[in-house]
Amino acid sequence: MENATGSNPRFTVLSTQTTTPATNLDATSCFLDSSADLSVRKHSPKSVEARSEVSYRITVRNEKGDSSGWSLIDDIPAKILSPTTSTEGCEITDDLLSCAGGPLAEGDHVEVTVTGTAANASKPTTVKNTATVFGDDADPRKDNNKDTTSTKIKPADDNDKADGKKQAPHA
Repeated sequence: MENATGSNPRFTVLSTQTTTPATNLDATSCFLDSSADLSVRKHSPKSVEARSEVSYRITVRNEKGDSSGWSLIDDIPAKILSPTTSTEGCEITDDLLSCAGGPLAEGDHVEVTVTGTAANASKPTTVKNTATVFGDDADPRKDNNKDTTSTKIKPADDNDKADGKKQAPHA
């Protein structure tokens, strides 16, 4: 929310999911005295070959306090094709990962996995990817709410034979 105290506040949708309500609590609830330090860490392979599988693992952790809920977004790079997730509470629409989670006790964490295919590359290409977590409660430490990882996509070796052995270079 921008300009919250002004005459023209502006709202930004962080995530959307289709789900069945579990409680009477949602992300619009206000808890003036609550706070939770949520953090996010993103892990990816250092390098992959073009046209091979790429998996990202994102960890949302409650470092301190009682979290009443959270949202996560991750704009999947265009060079990661057909991204999917089977993580409950998450979906990918137009290459945007969007997750919503309920209460997260201090010290607890949630793992989110995204899998896709590295695009074809004629030369080594580095792909950066950033995940961002937003808490439903005030977050006293925002410097750990975003994490970026890089993966180098290497050109596929088209000289591989079907049996997996490389052909000898031509003289």
